Amino acid sequence: MKNTDVVEDMEKIAAGSQLSGDLPGTTPLTFGNPSDEDGTPEFRDGSDDDPLFHPMVFFITSQRTAVQYTHALRSLVDINKVVVGRLFLVRYCMGDAEDAQINGVEQTLAAPCASAPSKPELNYLMRFFHVVENVKKQVSSLSNNSKYFFHRQIYEMHCARDATELATTQERADALWRAVPKLRRFADYFQQTWIKSRFCKCLWSPTDFAKKNNPVEQLKKVIKRDYTLHVRMKLCA
Repeated sequence: MKNTDVVEDMEKIAAGSQLSGDLPGTTPLTFGNPSDEDGTPEFRDGSDDDPLFHPMVFFITSQRTAVQYTHALRSLVDINKVVVGRLFLVRYCMGDAEDAQINGVEQTLAAPCASAPSKPELNYLMRFFHVVENVKKQVSSLSNNSKYFFHRQIYEMHCARDATELATTQERADALWRAVPKLRRFADYFQQTWIKSRFCKCLWSPTDFAKKNNPVEQLKKVIKRDYTLHVRMKLCA
């Protein structure tokens, strides 16, 4: 990522690090959909000649409590068992800062059961956009230079390569923030909300995970748009 989120820079980085058979084992690489001569991605249409498989599950409920989340996730686990023939084991789950949601995840995907008395540790990840958006509200009263300084450290945490580098970056950022009197209150907020919180214990992405959540967010944007139009626009007979 080279600590950047500029689209043009990322396009150059991705184009220069495409997967090939002669890359050394320690060289960063990118891969994705096949591209045409102009570099435009070619997406499959889902036909027999051009298949596409993208599993997706929707649960529509009238409430969002731990009971609904638990029931929906257990149904997903049961269906996966029938279709795949194996237990659904999850190591990483991305969700919102919502007690009902994380409780439902912990009670179904993380809790041991008769068929899996010992499950792998489940990490509940937070969307990075959610972190930045809430931090933006907290620092809205600061000067532009202070905002840039504060956000710069957060992006460096997000681009950490592993947990060790993340811890080092966090300590350095906290020291830099507390060295500026007007940022000490924000340093306390960030520690309590985003470092010590049950929802977001880390800002770095595991190996092989996308550093940015654009694939997920762009998909959800379309779904949310269509769903919002459906529930708000009334059809008259």
